[in-house]
Amino acid sequence: MLLHVERAAGSRQDLCTEGCLAIFMNYPFYVEFLDEMLRKTSSNHQASILQQNLFVVLTSSEMIALARLLSILHISICMPFRYPAGKTHEFAEYNWGAADMSRVIDTLHDALSDIKEDPSLILDPLFMMNIFKDYRDELPPFKNYWRLTFKKKQMQSGQSTECHCRK
Repeated sequence: MLLHVERAAGSRQDLCTEGCLAIFMNYPFYVEFLDEMLRKTSSNHQASILQQNLFVVLTSSEMIALARLLSILHISICMPFRYPAGKTHEFAEYNWGAADMSRVIDTLHDALSDIKEDPSLILDPLFMMNIFKDYRDELPPFKNYWRLTFKKKQMQSGQSTECHCRK
């Protein structure tokens, strides 16, 4: 599996966590590519300083740990927090409004306080993936978004790209 990496325009607070998800998921491919590039030595090819530094940084245990941590935060906090924040204006039929986002913030505060007391919770998928469960239960579109987000999606490769359009 290769996680698609997108370019981000502008500034978003969750850009680092989103980028780390791609780094963590694609890590084996990045390291293999850099390793191969660094082993190629000939009179017309010399590994660049950027490739050397990137290999050292990506293979450090600190970088791997940081990418894992920020990936966990992206999936369990940033993504589920972003959805109701961006869709609040569409939830009137569920008796939900902008003021209800303060409840979401309180929930996040409580969860982070729990993690502060017991840091091992950050590695507990049941705890992390259910921080916002009450709101998924309260808002059916949020529950649907959550279900579709983690549905296995595949892109077929090797398919014919021939156009069957009318000429």
